[in-house]
Amino acid sequence: TVALHFMPKTPEWHGYWKNPGDAGAGMALKWKLPADWQAGEPLYPVPERLEISGLMNPVFEGEHAVLVPITVPRDAA
Repeated sequence: TVALHFMPKTPEWHGYWKNPGDAGAGMALKWKLPADWQAGEPLYPVPERLEISGLMNPVFEGEHAVLVPITVPRDAA
């Protein structure tokens, strides 16, 4: 499992959950893994609710981590 650790630069910045809600964009990952290795679906912590101008967004305020399971072949060196 790989932990993607996020530390926003300012208190106003935040990260979006897998479903970004009414605004924002979800995280997109592009992996460059060795042959036969596979990255699974990201596992997000429970988000907080942020409402701005009537739009609801599930977000992460402050430092947070997203976990990604990695499948490694049994014969990997």
